[in-house]
Amino acid sequence: MGKRLQKIALSEEDRQAAIDAAKQDILPALSSTRRPRIPYTEEIADQICELMVEGYDMVKACHELDIARSTVYRWMEENPAFKARCARAREALADYDAFRIAEIAQNATAESAQADRVRLAALQWLAAKRAPKIYGDKIEVDAQVEINRGPSEQLLTFLSLAEKMSRPSSSS
Repeated sequence: MGKRLQKIALSEEDRQAAIDAAKQDILPALSSTRRPRIPYTEEIADQICELMVEGYDMVKACHELDIARSTVYRWMEENPAFKARCARAREALADYDAFRIAEIAQNATAESAQADRVRLAALQWLAAKRAPKIYGDKIEVDAQVEINRGPSEQLLTFLSLAEKMSRPSSSS
């Protein structure tokens, strides 16, 4: 039979000391793999957006600049102007995807057709997600709407009855 674990009663102080000791053993290993926290600068923001316009997605741009994506996402939350610039850069990236789609279509051969079809579908999907107003599926809505500018018949009937009830009766 297996060994039975014995529950050890620790005081709150001893328990906290054990937790602190475990953290000291674990945290140095974690902190050595983390990138240092980088402050937001306009120069870095320019580089990120420029890379996106040139065809890098956010993941590749962060990797190229050796910046954690979480840092860039934090910057976007803290700085609405930077978030808007990234959105515009993402739309430009969709334009780059459209350029690549045309390039792949022009260079397609009978031998590469199947692989090109997969690449085209993926790029079309990406472009539609990055700039849905431009490259997304167009949805047509065919509807008829009737607008009544005057009061409805039911409202007129109600008002007429209310008016009759509010008049003093002349049955004297």
